[in-house]
Amino acid sequence: MKFSTAIDKEKTRVLVHEYDLGTNLDELIEKVGGPVVYESAVDSIVIAIQTGVRRLMRAGKPDTEIETWVAAYKPGIRGPRVAKVMTPDEILKALSNMPDDERERILAKVGKTVVAINGNPVV
Repeated sequence: MKFSTAIDKEKTRVLVHEYDLGTNLDELIEKVGGPVVYESAVDSIVIAIQTGVRRLMRAGKPDTEIETWVAAYKPGIRGPRVAKVMTPDEILKALSNMPDDERERILAKVGKTVVAINGNPVV
């Protein structure tokens, strides 16, 4: 199997490796042993669950919803995405970095949404 490793997100240094993991589960077990395959799978699944729980916690989800997600978790099946919750300061910073026309379009849409939320008719 060929794969690469980068030192950082910018990929300032990348190495390509080749490591024989076999071509199926039986070959992998034969090469490294059943206990190693099992422990590696358990480690990977625990890390995936922890990552999902952190994502849901950061999104402000209640503990009961998170525990329901954990109970229903299936390895290899992507769960629903959670939108990042931005603070008002993060929103203002993001708006200030946008081109004027895009910022005006978004603010006009937000203004209509706020009016609709307050129960007034949308123009």
